[in-house]
Amino acid sequence: MLLIVGATGELGGRIARSLLERGEAVRALVREGSEHGPLEGAGAELVFGDLTKPETLPAACAGIETVLTTASASVRGGGADTIEAVDGQGTRDLIDVARQTGVRRFVHVSAHGFKADSGVPLVRAKTETEAHLRKSGLEYTILTPVAFMEAWIGHVIGGQLAHGPSVTLAGDGEKPMGFISVEDVAAAGTGVVGDPKAANAELPLCGDAASFRDVVRGIERVTGRPIAVETVPIGEPVPGLPPIIAELWPVLDRAGVPPEGVRNLEAYGIQPVTVERFVARTFGGG
Repeated sequence: MLLIVGATGELGGRIARSLLERGEAVRALVREGSEHGPLEGAGAELVFGDLTKPETLPAACAGIETVLTTASASVRGGGADTIEAVDGQGTRDLIDVARQTGVRRFVHVSAHGFKADSGVPLVRAKTETEAHLRKSGLEYTILTPVAFMEAWIGHVIGGQLAHGPSVTLAGDGEKPMGFISVEDVAAAGTGVVGDPKAANAELPLCGDAASFRDVVRGIERVTGRPIAVETVPIGEPVPGLPPIIAELWPVLDRAGVPPEGVRNLEAYGIQPVTVERFVARTFGGG
């Protein structure tokens, strides 16, 4: 049986449904009051608990062969859900409990280009958790996707365009960076479960490469409307966007495009969504 942590989120939910469709037995760690009905309806076994409450984790891990976690406070934080409590200590507690209860493999979704010496809280929490997992004695798979298209094109660029035909970029916007769709990360997450070749491996994932200027030009083509572009120095706040965007933009800028990222998707039969295709389906309606 598999335990999925983060299954009520977009990425974890996609992975849970895919694994259930392929006939896997799936247990999901969910909170009381969360929107877990669709998971239960799809056939997942539910166990109630919380990464920030380590006493709830042994019951979740009992009888589990593989743990897969996509949980992150960067997606839905607030209150006790700080980055350190969820991405940091909470996930490290889950790793420890998994080892103690006889789990064989731990699959962790992190991010490409995150370095331990970063002063960014999310980056620091993720890299410290990766190091903890490598030293745990568990068989592990660490997925490191590049920037999610849904977040960095759909929300960062699209969110600005919702207020008018102009966007602000950090830096000049000309440097190519890696992008990937949630659906492709979910497909890879499904693929590595049970795959012996993914044991004790870190797999960068990348669907396509483009600059932010390329993205803006693509949106102009599909909408037929010009977009004004302004810039701020990289690392400075972008008007109207949350602070974590300004923190992560320099990290993504330095990360580059992993050359093996597309190959790692194709190894699981995934033909990745391109930036052009994502822009067309997201902004093609005008």
